[in-house]
This record gives sequence, C-alpha cells and structure tokens, in this order.
Amino acid sequence: MANNYLMNYLAIDYWTSKIWFAVNVWEIALPLKIVPNKWVIEEIKNIIKERNIEAIVIWIPSHVDGTIGKQALIVSDFVEKLKKSIGKKMIIYWFDERFSTYDAITSLENAGYDKKNVWQVDDMAASIILQWFFDYRGERSIF
Repeated sequence: MANNYLMNYLAIDYWTSKIWFAVNVWEIALPLKIVPNKWVIEEIKNIIKERNIEAIVIWIPSHVDGTIGKQALIVSDFVEKLKKSIGKKMIIYWFDERFSTYDAITSLENAGYDKKNVWQVDDMAASIILQWFFDYRGERSIF
C-alpha cells in the first residue's frame, strides 16, 4: 500500500434473481450477504451508509475470449439505475470477472466445502472479485 489509507469498497456480483455482496477489511475481501434483486438498490444504499462505502467494484461478465454478452448489458443497465439512486458521487470500477466461479469452487473444495452448495460458490466468487481488484488493480480493470 502506498499510504495508510484504504477506501471502503463494496463488490457487487449482479445476477437476475440474487445479488452477492463483498466488502473489505483493509485489503482483505470478505463476503457480506446475498440479497434478492427486488431489494438490491435499497440494500446498496443501506450498505453505503452503514459501512461508509467510498467505491463500488462491479464485475463485468465476459466470455472467455473477452467479449461481452447479454448479461453484461443487463449489468450495465443496473449500474445506470444505481448511479441515479445513490444520491451522491460514487467511484465505480468495472472489473473482469472471468474465472471467478472456477476459483471459488477450487477454493471451497480445498477448504473442504461441498461445491453443490451454490450459494457458497457465488458468495466466495463475490469475495474473489474484490480480492482480485486489490491484487491486480489496474491490470484487470475494464474502465
């Protein structure tokens, strides 16, 4: 770390029915919670206020070859809605999430968890995305 200050980040792993959140303690990413899509904007506003979030890291779903598809457009629309709803200026980083699910499954298997528990995989994937952001900042960022 270049200085003694690290911003408070919220990572968002956005899907159609549920959204996974992760936050940081210094440069360690931790899963926070899973929220149904219908409450996601209000929940994000609450998390921003409660945790003094200064930046959001949102994954951009892309194919293995780096191209983006339909889900990326859905996420992009969500981000535009989020920007209008937050009510304050917020730094938003787009981050390449390719292989986060694979890494989550591998990490959970190594820790003895059963990969059949999908919520654990996605919970871990949200944390992995934020951890990658800290580890590779600037190398994997899309925007």
